[in-house]
Amino acid sequence: MFNSHVLEVIAGLSFIFFLVSVFVSTVNEWISALLALRAKDLETGLKNLLGETAPSSSSAQPPAPAAAAGQPQAPPAFNMATAVLAHPLVENVSPMKLMEKKVAGPSYLDAKVFSAALVDLLVPGEGQPSLDQLRQSVSKLPNEDLRKALLPLIDRAGGTIDGARKNLENWFDHAMDHVSGRYKRRSQAIMLLLGLAFAVALNVNTVTATLHLWNDPVLRDQMLKQEQSAVASGGVCTSAGSDAATDLDKQREKLKCTAQLIGDAYSESAMPIGWTVDARELWQHTGSASVVVLGWFLTALAACLGAPFWCDLLNKTLGLNARLAGAKPKPSADDSKT
Repeated sequence: MFNSHVLEVIAGLSFIFFLVSVFVSTVNEWISALLALRAKDLETGLKNLLGETAPSSSSAQPPAPAAAAGQPQAPPAFNMATAVLAHPLVENVSPMKLMEKKVAGPSYLDAKVFSAALVDLLVPGEGQPSLDQLRQSVSKLPNEDLRKALLPLIDRAGGTIDGARKNLENWFDHAMDHVSGRYKRRSQAIMLLLGLAFAVALNVNTVTATLHLWNDPVLRDQMLKQEQSAVASGGVCTSAGSDAATDLDKQREKLKCTAQLIGDAYSESAMPIGWTVDARELWQHTGSASVVVLGWFLTALAACLGAPFWCDLLNKTLGLNARLAGAKPKPSADDSKT
């Protein structure tokens, strides 16, 4: 059964992992925003969904049929994804690029906005189109892959245009689940590399940190005070926040808060990290170098779990440890009689 000694070590490690993960997740989001990774993934997902060919081979595809006089413009043949992204419903909610005064591609697209833009492209004009109009427009698409994907969705719409829109929204959500999964896997890889770089730079070694915390009660006490101070001030939960924040001002504030939190924790508490004399001697010892590398790798893996996970574990551990430390033994039967 866990005792306070073990909980104090867990709390100390959780606080270290929290500091690493909140820094790593913040830098990861900066990289994602600067490189527009979310927007690029969304664009790639839309092109796969709507059967848009690569630009290099688009010239070999037949052009869209020209609209007759007095008739609305025909929908795009093989550039439907590009047309959806350029639609006013989508473009009006797209953010500005970080380094340029241009509109960037959206990093997120609501399913209802997607279906509205797609139906408007397929049946251009004012008013609510009918299901027959939508089916006729889709059946004339020269893009065979897109036509085969859309017609079953329309046929299973229950005879209403609203049913068709709902099917389009479900189709889009299902495809975006795969896009989100691919983005998360890449983010995990980036966070692992960032966590490993952070661990090496500051020598955040899980193995040696655990040993120091286990064997040094003074160190555990100092770290517990630092953790309780950070939790009481609200800095921990504020910094943990959402790992998916994309607003530039929020990212800047989060990075500033992270740097301050790490600086305060490093200066006010004798944390078992850093390139101390003992740590350098351990690294130079051939037999111990592999242990150091293992400790760095474990730290990087812990950072991939994310700051919210370690913040929650830290709060729970501190609360349980406080209850155990403050628990009083139940009065005996003899005491109750007196």
